[in-house]
Amino acid sequence: MRRIAPAVQRFIAERIDSVGQLEVLLLVRSEPERRWSASEVSRELRSESTWAEVQLEYLRVEGLLVATRSNRPTYRYDRARSELETVVEQVSDAFEDQRAEVIKLIFSQRPSER
Repeated sequence: MRRIAPAVQRFIAERIDSVGQLEVLLLVRSEPERRWSASEVSRELRSESTWAEVQLEYLRVEGLLVATRSNRPTYRYDRARSELETVVEQVSDAFEDQRAEVIKLIFSQRPSER
């Protein structure tokens, strides 16, 4: 079994609080030119719209998504942050190839907040 790359471990420790949050990031990243609403994300991930809205906004604050300014914002992946794109690509690959290990890593982070 391959070990999860240190850059991926750091990214998850610093920016990802839950598996669902990672799934939102990877969903939005899968179509980088598309603007996603919370209701579209919730439909795709079969979650509550309010939950999706919170996750999208968290990822925006973390500098991973950009949002339109409106009463009902839409979000897209921020490809302009090239320094993050390499590690996000590695995170995506790890989640695809080593899903169980990535999930364990996420759950092992920030135990006092879970």
